[in-house]
Amino acid sequence: MANILLITDYYPPRKSIATNRMKAFDKYLSQLGHKMFVITLGDKEKSIVEGTTAVFYCQDSDAIKKLDTSIKESTLKHYFKCAWNIFCNNIHLYSASWVKSIISVAEMVIQNNNIDVMITSYPSIGTIVAGEKIKGKYPNIKWIMDMRDAVWTPGNSEFVRNKMVGITKKSMAVCDAVTSVSAAQLQQYKKYNTRTIDFAVIKNGYDFEVPKINGSIHDSFKIVYTGNFYGARSPQNFLIAFEHFVRKNNINDACFEIIGNGSVVHFNNNLQEYVIEKPRLEYGELVNYCAACADLLLVVIPKSQEQGVYTGKLFDYIGIGKPILGLVPKDDVAAELIMQAGNGYIAENENVDEIEEAIYKAYIDWKNHIVPEIDKSVQEFCHRRVQVAKLDELIQRLC
Repeated sequence: MANILLITDYYPPRKSIATNRMKAFDKYLSQLGHKMFVITLGDKEKSIVEGTTAVFYCQDSDAIKKLDTSIKESTLKHYFKCAWNIFCNNIHLYSASWVKSIISVAEMVIQNNNIDVMITSYPSIGTIVAGEKIKGKYPNIKWIMDMRDAVWTPGNSEFVRNKMVGITKKSMAVCDAVTSVSAAQLQQYKKYNTRTIDFAVIKNGYDFEVPKINGSIHDSFKIVYTGNFYGARSPQNFLIAFEHFVRKNNINDACFEIIGNGSVVHFNNNLQEYVIEKPRLEYGELVNYCAACADLLLVVIPKSQEQGVYTGKLFDYIGIGKPILGLVPKDDVAAELIMQAGNGYIAENENVDEIEEAIYKAYIDWKNHIVPEIDKSVQEFCHRRVQVAKLDELIQRLC
């Protein structure tokens, strides 16, 4: 078994789907017998031991920092924060102080613990910059670059994309393996490679016990969206389609519930009685609530998003097992997964008529007590335990 150093911006107490991925790496690699060491972002410099894992928190002391846009606040304040974050992305790719702290702590951990494998997880790009410097000083350590997002995302300016790709190519020239969340994104990373290294798809997943689904029908057909809307990942086309569905069919037993969204959602007064916004729930509470109360779980992926994106919430929905409404590109991985699971309805986010038809089909199925059941083998494959087992296989190949 290996001594593994995991370097990531996302780790508890920080709450994020990215945090869930990192915590699963730690949890299941530890269960498989590896010794884990984690270097992560913190409000202050400190170290703790959780179970068998040593966690080192390093502070970002740079003056320029992005602002938290997940908080529910006024439209003006939210848009100001978004504008500031775009500005920061263009002038400040990563925190130099954070990278310096990572390297300093990593050297101490390596010298005291005979590290065999280092895993850096992007984003942020700072973890990769730190990883390259650590690999240069300790070339015998096997370095896995976990690229859970695309460095070429159209959400960044061309200048930022070029910088990100340049750093990635430079790092891939010295790393030992690259992992990504989908085959489509991994294929793009392979194009940046100039040598023989290992590659593996380590998908995101869910990490909870599959809840028991209550088969009884509710008084109202409830469509639920969990998490934030942001950028092109917007509910506007869905809301237009939902309004058409309600008006044309004289619907009075349906609603759309948004849980934990920090951005501003605009909808017509006609939908006031149909749209419900609720505050964020803790992860476990959210899973149980959706299992008990949701009739249809909404996921939105616009075509403008880079290819190969599932979104973490889709895997949570797979784990919950309730029917899914995927407003996703039909030729991409999210649609493929929903079709494999067998419990969903698919429409492209840009096609309002298609969305309306999908809502109507799901509603009629609900009315007739027809609930599409999930394929249990697909559900099991999407558990994080199964995905981390694939990471363990990669580690064993490298060591």
